[in-house]
Amino acid sequence: MKKSRAKRDCQVTQFFMALLDGDHSLDLLAGAAAKKSVTNDLKQAKATPVLLHALAKADSRDRRTIESALGTSRMTVSMAARVMAIYRKHDAIACAQRLSREHVARSRNGLAKLPAGEARERFGAILDVLDHWSPSREELSRAAVQRS
Repeated sequence: MKKSRAKRDCQVTQFFMALLDGDHSLDLLAGAAAKKSVTNDLKQAKATPVLLHALAKADSRDRRTIESALGTSRMTVSMAARVMAIYRKHDAIACAQRLSREHVARSRNGLAKLPAGEARERFGAILDVLDHWSPSREELSRAAVQRS
């Protein structure tokens, strides 16, 4: 009994991790189009996968730039642009998208084991949306080529 509950709890955790990672990517990729603030997570000093990856890869100068923006309620456009440039430089958004895809895949595996029904369908639909906001590296490359 305890083993199946622990397994279910792990599957639920994977689902919510996918949801959070997808939300962080949406903040950065969709911004105003999704009525989300690109700087919201920085203003709130949230330890997102994007932020943690960038801090881990950044040199001391870039790290200071990021740290100076954390928790800043008066975020300027230039400050946000500098942090976004650091995120792009270290491929931090793609890292968060990879994490989201991994969590989505694990969630789908767990979801497939549940009996068919409305709840399973709804969770599956949410995972479909998360997949949309977590394109693979190949999809991102194709989109960049099409834009140029």
